[in-house]
Amino acid sequence: MAGRIPQGFIDDLLERVDIVEVIDARTVLKKAGRNYKGLCPFHDEKTPSFSVNADKQFYYCFGCGAGGNAVSFMMDYERLDFPQAVEALAASISMQVPREEDTAVSIAASANKALYALLEKCAEWFHQNLRLEAGGQPAVDYLKGRGLDGQTASNFQIGYAPPGWDNLLKKFGDTPDQVKLLIEGGMLIEKDGGGCYDRFRERIMFPIRDHRGRVVAFGGRVLGDDKPKYLNSPETSVFSKSRELYGYFEARKSKQAVERIVVVEGYMDVVALAQAGIPYGTATLGTATSSSHLERIFRLCPEVVFCFDGDKAGRAAANRALESVLPLMRDGLQARFLFLPDGEDPDTLVRQVGADRFEHQIESAQPLSEYLFEHAADGLDISSMDGRARLSTLALPMIDSIPAGVFQSLLHKELATRTGLEAETLEQIRLQAKQSQQQEQQRKQQQDRRAEQRYQQQRDGSTATSQPKQGADNTSTAAIEGADEAIGYLNAEQANDYNNYQLPDGDPYADAHNSYRDDDYTGRSYNNSSGGYRRKDGDKPWKKDRGPKQRAPRSELPQPRCKIQQAITLLLFYPINIDAIHSAEVLDQHPGPDSLLLKEMVEFLKKQPDTPTYTLLGNWIGTEHYGRLQQLLKDDQLITDQLGAREELADIFAFLDKRQSRSQLEEELNQLAAIPFNEMSREQKQRYGELLLTHSKH
Repeated sequence: MAGRIPQGFIDDLLERVDIVEVIDARTVLKKAGRNYKGLCPFHDEKTPSFSVNADKQFYYCFGCGAGGNAVSFMMDYERLDFPQAVEALAASISMQVPREEDTAVSIAASANKALYALLEKCAEWFHQNLRLEAGGQPAVDYLKGRGLDGQTASNFQIGYAPPGWDNLLKKFGDTPDQVKLLIEGGMLIEKDGGGCYDRFRERIMFPIRDHRGRVVAFGGRVLGDDKPKYLNSPETSVFSKSRELYGYFEARKSKQAVERIVVVEGYMDVVALAQAGIPYGTATLGTATSSSHLERIFRLCPEVVFCFDGDKAGRAAANRALESVLPLMRDGLQARFLFLPDGEDPDTLVRQVGADRFEHQIESAQPLSEYLFEHAADGLDISSMDGRARLSTLALPMIDSIPAGVFQSLLHKELATRTGLEAETLEQIRLQAKQSQQQEQQRKQQQDRRAEQRYQQQRDGSTATSQPKQGADNTSTAAIEGADEAIGYLNAEQANDYNNYQLPDGDPYADAHNSYRDDDYTGRSYNNSSGGYRRKDGDKPWKKDRGPKQRAPRSELPQPRCKIQQAITLLLFYPINIDAIHSAEVLDQHPGPDSLLLKEMVEFLKKQPDTPTYTLLGNWIGTEHYGRLQQLLKDDQLITDQLGAREELADIFAFLDKRQSRSQLEEELNQLAAIPFNEMSREQKQRYGELLLTHSKH
């Protein structure tokens, strides 16, 4: 039976997936400020109340209270158990789910976190070099010559790698582990005879960010005439050229709603467009536009425009883009092709004609349908019957690769019009082409099976036939069978109850310590003559128990707030502020479910201080506290500043410490006050006076 899924893998998976992409593939989301909104997939509604926080990677519905991270969304939406949800998420980004015996996964996840942090430091260092008056001046002069202003350079964190073979090595390679990490991140190159040197030297540096904004690689543009003109980071454990797009993160974070993405060829094209007021440019990283690139684009917006040079190389790039985009062109999506005049690129053209005219060219770019037939007819004489017949055989497979729907049907009709063929004839041609394709696939599969059998026989030294590979269905079955082993991650009965989680009526924290003075909460004053407490506003004794209050529905009355609840919220949204809390022992004096939850959070984050919000949420899936954390997700718009949250968190624990101190002081004071003064010993009288003096200063 399969082992448990390593926690390190789950953390790494949540680092890699984008919750906006996961949810948008299942329900329509639109950007609203810094978040995304849409109709809740978990209850019927007409006004959007479902919010997705891209920065912290969680969702929350203000209508029904559903909330969580990418794993919990898959569990609730697809009705999966925990291991199945992890399997589904991993499959969406082509990751293999390991089991507990694969300890290397945890090590790799930890190394990736360190690599992200180191690459961010490298980006900051490169950017600082650009601002150095002496060393960075050549780079500044080059950028100014290209018409780039300082604000745009800062927005994209453009930097400069100075001349020299070991600048970066000296700056960050102070330990063998750091040197190893720099090599793994593609920042250093190992020499054949030992040692290493900087990969990027005397180049303008463009940090490449993933969809979450983390620096994963760099592109470097040489200042002189050296080759290569552009140098990119190699593929690493955190960087894949076929998945990342330069400028995608910046486009997604722009204040304007993203209606389309323009795919250009160079870093400077993206930057120049953004400076001109066109913040939706992206560039592939020395590779053709892939289906992974396009899937990411279509999750963000419904239209992509491919912008290439009009020369032979540009046309070849457009043809490859066409092949990649056709299988993704479901109804409602658009693709266009814009070819620039010879010698022009988006960088130079937008500076010549301005943003308005350039955007007009984008909007009037050639639709995919026109370019498809133009590409298929290239080199053909469609005025002849032979040419039209050839057009049908070339265009039909491309049209058939489009998902079935209205768009595909319209293209079939257009092909019939262009060729003059009847629909029935085209259908026969299509069936023949499909049969030929199937026969070719079967032939290749047979070749692969024979090659696999030969390999198996050579490896085993026998005539045993190879076993079929485990397919996706088998993997899914294994995940279901392994549900018992994944019980540490999910308790199904508790998960079913999480939406019903409620705080006890009343505020247990306000009433838990009404045996001592607290002007802020009780309005009481100390009465020295009686040794007890009376209300400031009269002589009636304080009523400790006012009885439970009637709880209003969620939409009518918010949950009562208290300092401990606020501390949980602050820590949930900014786990990095854990260092503001020195100890959680003070929470032992405040019984209640929130105190227990906060103490567990503090203890967890003390051990793993770099844990992000979405991982923190995942740690409590299936526990009695998960529903409480879901409720608090609605407060994300109330907390926007990390430093402010840190100060408030420190103030809350300082307040709790003070209350604990006062509680201890007043407990001792009440004990002494219960003794008649004339029966006190000398030491008791002295101590009593000290306590009264101290109490008056609180």
